Amino acid sequence: MEALARQNPLDSKWRVTNLAASMCHSGGGIGAMWARIYGLLAIVIVGITLFSGVAYAQELDQAREALAQGRYQDAVTQLTAYLEEDPKDGEAHFLLGEAYAGLEEWEKAAEEFATAEDRKYERERSTYRQAKALIEWGKVEEASALVEKPLQKAKKPDVAAMFKNIKGLAAYEQGNYSKAQEWHLGARYGDEDNLQYRKDLGDAYYAGQVYPLAITEYEAVLAADSTQLDVMYRLGEAYYQSRRLTEARELFANLIQTDSTYEDAYFRLANIYMMAAGSRPREESIDLYRAALSLYRKVRDVDSEADPVLVAKNIATVYYIMNWHDSAYVEIQRAIEAGANDPELYFYLGRSAMLLGEYETAVEALQTYVDTLEAKDPPHDWTKDNAELFWRLAVSMEALKDTTYLPRIAENYARAVELDPSNERAIGGLALSYHKLGRYAEAAVQFEKLVVSHPNEARYLFNASLPYMQLGNNEKAVEYLMRAAAADTTADQSYRERGYKLAAPRLIKMQELSRAREAYRWLIDREPNVCDHRQWLGYTYFAQQDFANAATHLRKAYNCVSSLRDDPCSLNELRWWLAYSLYEIGEKDPSYELCEKVVECDPDMSDAQDLMDRIDEEIVEEN
Repeated sequence: MEALARQNPLDSKWRVTNLAASMCHSGGGIGAMWARIYGLLAIVIVGITLFSGVAYAQELDQAREALAQGRYQDAVTQLTAYLEEDPKDGEAHFLLGEAYAGLEEWEKAAEEFATAEDRKYERERSTYRQAKALIEWGKVEEASALVEKPLQKAKKPDVAAMFKNIKGLAAYEQGNYSKAQEWHLGARYGDEDNLQYRKDLGDAYYAGQVYPLAITEYEAVLAADSTQLDVMYRLGEAYYQSRRLTEARELFANLIQTDSTYEDAYFRLANIYMMAAGSRPREESIDLYRAALSLYRKVRDVDSEADPVLVAKNIATVYYIMNWHDSAYVEIQRAIEAGANDPELYFYLGRSAMLLGEYETAVEALQTYVDTLEAKDPPHDWTKDNAELFWRLAVSMEALKDTTYLPRIAENYARAVELDPSNERAIGGLALSYHKLGRYAEAAVQFEKLVVSHPNEARYLFNASLPYMQLGNNEKAVEYLMRAAAADTTADQSYRERGYKLAAPRLIKMQELSRAREAYRWLIDREPNVCDHRQWLGYTYFAQQDFANAATHLRKAYNCVSSLRDDPCSLNELRWWLAYSLYEIGEKDPSYELCEKVVECDPDMSDAQDLMDRIDEEIVEEN
């Protein structure tokens, strides 16, 4: 027995058993025998207890190792089994809480940390971890309330810092970033060496857009631990938001070199190249756009499950900017076929299809985009930025040259103008579509908007005359036509030509013969072989009884027209004007001959017959 006692490390338990044996021994032979039996049983029990304690300790060690290696489910399995044998072990509950936290099962994590605190296992730390789990679970107010008393009772600065950090995290989750900054700053002062507090403080500054202070905290964290890639990314973001783009670019590039799968860094670095390209001349920007395109493509390479919509939109945007619309078109269709349902993709698809001349696809895609947004509840709130959408939809419909689209074309132009009253392309399109629909008064209103903005622009002045001609308002039509002619200083002077051609006949009807003459003189200089110009110039003199000038121009017009027309009677009006002008300047014989032809074509032309009779009488009198 003494030998066994020396071998047993749990000496106190042996002493209890030995005392029982001593008491039995005083009873005689049978008693001595039972005493020996009890002693042997005690040795077995002690051995079993010893083996169980060692086994439990090993289970706990294995659970700790699993946690350290990130094998959280293994840790849960081991700790659950352990707690079935010893449910009062506070440390085991704490470790189980950490395992559930690793699995992001926050409700269970919070329960285990609470149990650990009840079992008085490192109560302050258990409370802290419970509060963090509650925040992750979304129970922010409960977490904040949980640390109130421990914070008030905390004597040590580092303990108070733990609970201040919780208060800061809760305020952050509630969107109160200034309060979060206060609490996190208090936590940092209470425990200067805790990098997590500095990181949380940096996050609060960043969320509150206090980027310089966020940068200070993130830089301090990285100076102490350069392996924290998430902090490296956030620091790059803070640089980016502060427009310290060179530093941001270098940091994101380093991050990618450290972790080639960090897709967010590819996105942000690509955006920096896009910004840089946008501020450079076209010839200098190409390489930067190519670099951005390469980075966007890299996202797809490093993560086949990366957001297909985001990747496609960014790649398509670069293609679009670089005028590679066929590639943009393919890229967007690829995303849609992959199941992407972002309405913006249909806008990009429609825009690229329009520029490629695929107008049916453009109309379908853009209309899908409009219908999708308007089907929302509540419907999409259209803004000035959406004016381009309706303009593009109208232009694509126009390109199909299908008159059944006319009402929808006008409707889309009208919506574009409503959203952006300064969009001159939409105003012009709306004016022309109203004109094609015969809504001339409405067309005139839109055309005049452009004239107000561009009073000396020949194109706008000419277009403004169109609805007034249809409305029969010659005065307004001539006003804009003559202004367009005067304003046209281009090399080809096409608006001056068209303006004079349309205005001059109306000026004659309005009896503004001098202005009509001015127009025809210019047209004759430009187109000397056009017979009508000579005819109507001659008429302006004829109407004012300047028969000498009338005869000069009417004779040229008559000779010109005679060589071009097979039907001699089609010249009757011109023939009569020339005949009368020749008579007035004393050329009676050619006048008589012309009158004969007039009467031959129109026997009822009494004026010509009367002139012939007068000429006959005058010849008789002269002889």
